[in-house]
Amino acid sequence: MLITGTHENSETVDNRLFGNHRLLETFSWERLPHSYHGSGCTLSSSIAGLLAQGLEPFTAIHEAQEYTWETLKHGYRLGMGQYHPNRLFWARGDDEEKEWRRLPRGLYAITDNKLLSPEQMIEAVALAIQGGAVMIQYRDKGDDPMRRQWEASDLSNMCRPLGIPLIINDDVELAAQVMAKGVHLGKEDADIAFARAKLGPNAIIGVSCYNDLDCAIAAEKAGADYVAFGSFFPSRTKPGTVKAEIELLQQPKAQLNIPVVAIGGITPGNGADLVKAGADMLAVITEVFGQADIRAAAEKFASLFNP
Repeated sequence: MLITGTHENSETVDNRLFGNHRLLETFSWERLPHSYHGSGCTLSSSIAGLLAQGLEPFTAIHEAQEYTWETLKHGYRLGMGQYHPNRLFWARGDDEEKEWRRLPRGLYAITDNKLLSPEQMIEAVALAIQGGAVMIQYRDKGDDPMRRQWEASDLSNMCRPLGIPLIINDDVELAAQVMAKGVHLGKEDADIAFARAKLGPNAIIGVSCYNDLDCAIAAEKAGADYVAFGSFFPSRTKPGTVKAEIELLQQPKAQLNIPVVAIGGITPGNGADLVKAGADMLAVITEVFGQADIRAAAEKFASLFNP
């Protein structure tokens, strides 16, 4: 059972999912300023449609809420009455209406369990977002699945109402369980088709392509939403990784229609060259979460996109 919080007097709309006589999940969404007619019908029919497509219940419920929120955000008013959901907002064709599907441009901050303890995780990510991070990736190579589950769930619940996409590194199942915005896949991970089927049509799926442009072209054709190249500089996180040349960032723009992420040893000092060469996002671990002042570190990277 999903109980919506649209009629509560609160800053956010908190929808609560119940099952087996207990609260399973709370979904928080930005409360929009108008009064709407038809939001419940839109949400329930969306859930039904996604379930009919074969999505798992948790994924269908999350995707339907996101779609419904966008229909309300793009809603319209007839005369002096209530606003109505614009269920065809995605089909209008202009750039503004397609904004919900567009990836942000800027700092892509990636967590590391070697740098952040469980007690530090939420506050550290919040500081990175305050400093200007536009997308977060939860990356944990540890062997404690329960800890990974609750950390990722906490991050998902924090990022969702802020409108910050949370991407899970390598783990499609975990991304589905915590209803993250998407997943990042490496060479040895699940394929794009599996991730898309599991996470739904609106999920963000990123793929590591290292220094291989052909890999990026194939990934886009398979349905990837962004590709990542690197390491461009020596990396403390992955010291033995494949080296990529900055010139690689100049080639994809003529052959790809999806964003390009640069990763590997990036600092505020060398990041400007990557942005100038064509990187849409800079993926950073140590130079954000390994710093004493995480917010200030994030601000330095964000400024590279807004000089």
